Amino acid sequence: MDLNEKARNVIPVLVTFSKNLIQLARDVIEESGKKGFKDDNHIGFMSFAFLCRQIENLESMLCLVKVKKFKSAAIIARSSLEGTALLLWAANKPQKRAYKWRCFVVLEDYWRFKEMLEKNEKIDKKDFDEIESAFIEIGHLFLTKKAKTKMAKTKKETIDPDSILENDFHKNWYDGKKISDIFEEVKGGDREILYKYHYKRISNIIHWNPSGLATSIETNEDRIQFTSKKCFNFGALALSCGFQSLIQTLSVYNMSLNLAFEKKIEELNEQYILAVYELYGLTEEEIEIVEESQ
Repeated sequence: MDLNEKARNVIPVLVTFSKNLIQLARDVIEESGKKGFKDDNHIGFMSFAFLCRQIENLESMLCLVKVKKFKSAAIIARSSLEGTALLLWAANKPQKRAYKWRCFVVLEDYWRFKEMLEKNEKIDKKDFDEIESAFIEIGHLFLTKKAKTKMAKTKKETIDPDSILENDFHKNWYDGKKISDIFEEVKGGDREILYKYHYKRISNIIHWNPSGLATSIETNEDRIQFTSKKCFNFGALALSCGFQSLIQTLSVYNMSLNLAFEKKIEELNEQYILAVYELYGLTEEEIEIVEESQ
């Protein structure tokens, strides 16, 4: 049995586990609603936002797989992997990095207002003053190394909006790093397989590479047509990535609020590994290696 045929057989199992995981995630969210969390629990707030997005992504993938739009599901899976990597990276220094994630919206709003002013568009002065005040307070968190050096020479303790430029700031909240750098920092065990192989494979679809599109084209004598017959592996890949992205995000959220769902999360993950990897023909020894790498 070739890989595509194995994927075709494993998809129904992945669908079942994905639905069970979504329900578990919703149960965790419901429980957290009863407990609540403090406003200064930045990783709790961040992981909640990421968890809701991961649920939505996996639900979208399930809909697309149901109608055999496997590669479209894989494109969403790529987004899920990126979100997981960013959350895991933030969780390595939870309060500092999650706080920066929350604060970055200030920069986005500030530069948006500045652009509107340059175009002589009407803005609410009170809103702008509030954003500018917040920008002055937290903007230093996102300065480039060069800009920090320049600011140190002026001996100013706060940012001067009139002398600072947009290029003095990182373009993202994760220190100006590339997403590949983030993957590198959080890799290990099964994560490395997800990022090194699955993420790059899906990238071939994103970038319209021949290798990413060729499997959807079928030729027969003088006919050429689009088909999903050879793409079941992308459907299985999407749901696998979606499942792992959601369960890792759920784990971070559970830990950030001490919700005590770790046993249920771990049990579901172990059942998933056993069922899916057996269908792909892994030996018990190989399955144990995968479980130990989680």
